[in-house]
Amino acid sequence: MRGFTLIEVVVAIAVFSIISVAAVGAFSAMFSSYKSARNLNENLKNSQYAMNLMNKTFRTSTVVNPSSEGESTFLEVYDYSQNKCFRYSFSGGKLLRSSTALNPTSTIECGSFVSDGEMTSGLVTGSFYVVPSEGGVYTNLAGDAIGPKSVKVGKITTAMKISNGSGSQMREVNLQSTVSLRDYSLSNIGIDMEIPL
Repeated sequence: MRGFTLIEVVVAIAVFSIISVAAVGAFSAMFSSYKSARNLNENLKNSQYAMNLMNKTFRTSTVVNPSSEGESTFLEVYDYSQNKCFRYSFSGGKLLRSSTALNPTSTIECGSFVSDGEMTSGLVTGSFYVVPSEGGVYTNLAGDAIGPKSVKVGKITTAMKISNGSGSQMREVNLQSTVSLRDYSLSNIGIDMEIPL
């Protein structure tokens, strides 16, 4: 009966070691990828929740700042349903929210804000694209003002990029939403009345 030689045993151990190291490396890479995807999914869920919360506020708000059409990394709105101003900003890889109480008899000037904290987790960058509402006045044939009319319904588009990890493990997801404003500062925005003759 013939046994294994020392060289055969060493070669078998070397082959087994190489296969074991490759299997452990593949398992480690798969686990790291799974963990990264799970963290990105959690950050995406938090960002979707934050976006839905912002959109709910935007629907009943007037844009305070920026006052002209364009893209910005911050947005200030006055929410009629909560009688408060809110400031949303993308800064330092986070979406931040601040708020302030507003005297309802004053004009829409928010004043100083108090931080409500971070709204998202993970690395989040983004911007707001604002189209403010515009109103006009209906006039009769004599030129007398007879009531407000909407000229353009405003909207806010929010775009976010949610990132996780760095280097070869970096993953990104884009999230975007557009909300039309029910701008109560223009009393019948979106509901034009007929001009009486």
